[in-house]
Amino acid sequence: MQPPPLDADYLNSLMAFGEPIFDNDHVKPFLKKVKRGSDFLSEYRPIHYVVDGVLPSGSLYAITGKRGTGKTAFLIGVTMAIITGRADLIGFPVEAGRVAYVALENPTDIRMKMSANAFVANVDRELLNDRLAVIDGRLPLPEIAEQLTVDIEENGEFQIVLFDTFQAGFAGGDFNDNAAVLAYARHLRGLTDLRGSPAVLVAAHPTKSAGEDNLEPYGGGSVMNELDGNLTLWAADGQIKLSFNKVRGPEFEPRHFRVEKVSSPDILDNRGREILLPRMIPVSAEAAEERAQQGINTTRALLKAMAENPGGSQREWAAAIGRAVGLVNKNLQKLKDQRLVEDVLGKWKLTAKGEKEALNG
Repeated sequence: MQPPPLDADYLNSLMAFGEPIFDNDHVKPFLKKVKRGSDFLSEYRPIHYVVDGVLPSGSLYAITGKRGTGKTAFLIGVTMAIITGRADLIGFPVEAGRVAYVALENPTDIRMKMSANAFVANVDRELLNDRLAVIDGRLPLPEIAEQLTVDIEENGEFQIVLFDTFQAGFAGGDFNDNAAVLAYARHLRGLTDLRGSPAVLVAAHPTKSAGEDNLEPYGGGSVMNELDGNLTLWAADGQIKLSFNKVRGPEFEPRHFRVEKVSSPDILDNRGREILLPRMIPVSAEAAEERAQQGINTTRALLKAMAENPGGSQREWAAAIGRAVGLVNKNLQKLKDQRLVEDVLGKWKLTAKGEKEALNG
């Protein structure tokens, strides 16, 4: 049965949605696009994970964290895990294969960290040549895609494209321009269309005031809608927590990492000394819980020390709880955010809320 004829004005109005109706002054033939429910459901295909339970192939994800929370260190850990197929390097099973790393923000720093991580993980240069492709220039996205397309033709498909960072790759003038940033995010999605449908993971900075509960890529508000998922990194109690605020498919339990300083004989300063560089190491759930409890205990002890010696110095409070002065200062800053302490003319004091907490602790 043929569908009834449609009004020409109505057909023309549909062009606003990007579907031209007329071609050479002729109406295009009607193509039925309504699917039966069972047919729609039967189109499901099993999710293929590049990083098991976390990152599906063919998806566009961001990983958002403040400076110093290990975005690049995590991307390098993912790099080493996938090119070697070793789950122990990031704490997740991975699909072994080739990695493309687009290093747009401080490639010298990335080179140093990658070299030290490869040395400690015992990744040889031959494997790096076979399975790792790096772009370290600020090229426009179409050229990046072209470069990776040629590399795929010559060397094989990628499991993942790592893009460092979202902000460094933006060629527009204003990150508050929703239309420009959305267009940029859609061009990034185009990298998932490379042969083999790699996952694309983009390191991103949040707004300066972002807390753990609103770690989203800084830019136009439309970015999160375009992403398939957004992983988050948050540093607390000497650990870094990997979590998410958007995922495609099943959710996963947060994982924890610690940062270890490592070096490589290939990375030296001008006096021949090895340079210490960060490496992220997965931490067991039990160890993470124990470390978090230690942090809680330190906080309670500090509040109690301040209550017992309200006119004391940070050095005196540190001696009272058996911790370093630097750790006490760091905790005071955190307690200030929680409104448990306040800085009055350069002197730290408990607030009423802090005094109550010290008493209850």
